[in-house]
Amino acid sequence: MKPVRPLRTCLQTYTNDFLYGTDANMWEVATQYEGNNVRRIVFEPQEGVDGGHSESRDWLSWEVSCLEITEPCGETCEAAMMDCVGLGVRGCLVENDE
Repeated sequence: MKPVRPLRTCLQTYTNDFLYGTDANMWEVATQYEGNNVRRIVFEPQEGVDGGHSESRDWLSWEVSCLEITEPCGETCEAAMMDCVGLGVRGCLVENDE
């Protein structure tokens, strides 16, 4: 049975998570069979980021973007965010450039 009001959520995983791959099944069930609006974000561990079965660095910023609570980040904004995340700083929300 499809939901009356589809769920909107984001799945995040690292490629070195011991459960990596199982999120694809959750995504398929939630979107194709249940009719929900689910975004799947897959992160590659970077230098200084362990990854594994943990939340992504600055995960709230990614959730805000994924759920489209703010306007999508443009190229300049994305580059600034990646630089900030690379420094290991929490709270990397940046002003939208476009």
